[in-house]
Amino acid sequence: MKRPILIYSLIAIACTILLSYCYSFLFIYNNISNSMKVSDNKYDFLESSHSLLDNLKDAESNQRGYLITSDERYLEPYNNAIYRLNLERERFSQLVNSYGLNQTNAAELKEIDRLITKKISDMTQTISLQKQGNGSKSVMLIKSRFGANLMEKVTAIFEKLNSVQKYKETQAKQSIQQFRNQFKMFSMGFVIALVIVMIALAFSNHKYYIKTKRLLFPNSNLISDISRNKVNLFESLNPQKYLRHFFQIFNQEKTAH
Repeated sequence: MKRPILIYSLIAIACTILLSYCYSFLFIYNNISNSMKVSDNKYDFLESSHSLLDNLKDAESNQRGYLITSDERYLEPYNNAIYRLNLERERFSQLVNSYGLNQTNAAELKEIDRLITKKISDMTQTISLQKQGNGSKSVMLIKSRFGANLMEKVTAIFEKLNSVQKYKETQAKQSIQQFRNQFKMFSMGFVIALVIVMIALAFSNHKYYIKTKRLLFPNSNLISDISRNKVNLFESLNPQKYLRHFFQIFNQEKTAH
């Protein structure tokens, strides 16, 4: 009974190795996916933040053009820029919520939203004053650099957040490389261990087969007969013929004993 116990133990070890490999694969794959997600988040954040700044600058440029020339042709591109800006603000809010940035950078994001709202209000006020014929007041607001200061603050906060996202991306890439190296080491270890177990299993199974055959048929030439007739299950083109030949020899040995 010792030999079957050894065989079953080796089979159990092989199954454990395979299960451990599967678990390690899923664990490392999940970590790599999370790290790649951080990198993807960075690109989405940069794209959306740049779009916000571009639309805000576009609106400001058309606002200034209208205040300087009083040409109402500047108002349509200004309104279009404000429309795109509001759409991008909604998209940006959804991005930071889905990526969890509203938790890690809540203060900065709240300040960005407040500054953009004040900037839009400032531009709307100056345009309204210009339409009412109070161009001098609108010029005074521009000279006060109130709107310019708002833009500088918004740009500074975005640059800070972009730097944070780039740093996170660098860390994520390093983590991905580390996980890949770990996976290579685990794979090599698992393959070596599995090969050792399979060799031990094959050796034990072969010895057990020979021992059992000798106990049942002490004078049997079953294996040598099969070898002399060159019958091989994996090489034969007719498996049924092989099986008939095998059992024919087996029955002859059994009858003889």
